Amino acid sequence: MIRGKTVSDILVEYEIILPEEREIVTYGIKQTVISLGHIALFLIIGFGMHMFCETAVFLVTFSTVRRYAGGYHADTRLRCTILSTVFVTINLFLIQNIKMNSIFCIVHLCIMCGMIIWLSPVQNGNNPLNEHEKRAYRCKSAVYSIIGVILSCLFAWMKLPSYRYSINMAMMSVFILQMVGMVKYS
Repeated sequence: MIRGKTVSDILVEYEIILPEEREIVTYGIKQTVISLGHIALFLIIGFGMHMFCETAVFLVTFSTVRRYAGGYHADTRLRCTILSTVFVTINLFLIQNIKMNSIFCIVHLCIMCGMIIWLSPVQNGNNPLNEHEKRAYRCKSAVYSIIGVILSCLFAWMKLPSYRYSINMAMMSVFILQMVGMVKYS
């Protein structure tokens, strides 16, 4: 396994980073390794459910929109891993077993998109955004949400309903986490 401290020490030694940047780089490396571990875990779950591509579509949509939309965050790494694993597994189960017609799916997605944009960004209080950053985050969440709607329409046209459902569930998940975040952080 890659150890964050070892890698950052090497980066300092080769003068790629300054010694005073070591701590932040170590933190970034650890967070990257943890994120890659979560992604690998979720893709393995998706593969086990015969939904590898749907899982990838869900994760890309969810993580892209969620980054700027904000919402609930678990208090510990362990709680994050457990809740995320349960959350992704439930979503994959729903994607696999719930069928929606195209019109309902698109209308549902447009409503979710509008709600996400309206609520964005939901902050957790750890790193408050200034007004300029809030506008930028709302704009980015709007752009990525609208791209999700367009891709969903494209998947509908291509007759790939499970990918369309993946986008719908990802957007609904972002909205739910925004709502939970608003309750928790208000």
